[in-house]
Amino acid sequence: MRPHYFTANMKMADLIHTNHKLLFVFSRMNIKQGFGDRSVTEVCEMYDVPVAFFLMICNSFTFSDYHPDLSEILNCPVEALLDYLSRSHVYYLEYRLPNIDKSLRSLSFQSPRHAEMLQHFFSEYQKEVHAHMDYEDEVVFPYIRNLVHHQEDKQYSIHTFEEHHDDIETKLNDLKNILLKYLPEEGNDFERAQVLTNLFLLEDDLNNHSEMEEKILIPVVENLEKKSHHAE
Repeated sequence: MRPHYFTANMKMADLIHTNHKLLFVFSRMNIKQGFGDRSVTEVCEMYDVPVAFFLMICNSFTFSDYHPDLSEILNCPVEALLDYLSRSHVYYLEYRLPNIDKSLRSLSFQSPRHAEMLQHFFSEYQKEVHAHMDYEDEVVFPYIRNLVHHQEDKQYSIHTFEEHHDDIETKLNDLKNILLKYLPEEGNDFERAQVLTNLFLLEDDLNNHSEMEEKILIPVVENLEKKSHHAE
């Protein structure tokens, strides 16, 4: 049965009731709660967010079998997409990862024998995520912005990014397994459950982030590159 995807005339609050994780998406678009019974269109207009773009992101974030039409992808506002992805990076690096790190350190105090292993593992993972996000912020996104302004770097292409698009979610699964299977029983079960919940949330969010880059960002940039080549 085909799922009922989000539409422009739905009440904005109904999207949250369908998928509360969209609260993270809203914050990345500077959309504040307190929108009453306003529709998606009304709230997007309040915050100057393109409605079609908003729906594409929310549907992608919520429904695993949702695939935007090629016409939707090619009409995606590039600056809005880059801004959303950049804000996602800030959320991961400045909020989600530090909070998990803090919780892991607290958990480690209850199991000193495994503290060093846990902290080292997550510290290395954080370095990997920082490197991944920094590469996108400092190399990929500026390249795309230059393309938008018809300044192509012929030494680079989006296929370079595609070939080196690291899977930064895999190690999270390893860390979850350490906590689930191998950490001794002593310690606070509630704290362990909280850490695991945050890891699952981060993994899910990062998966959505990667899929958005693969399903939306890369086709958008490929189209920009084609236009740039034809203009020469």
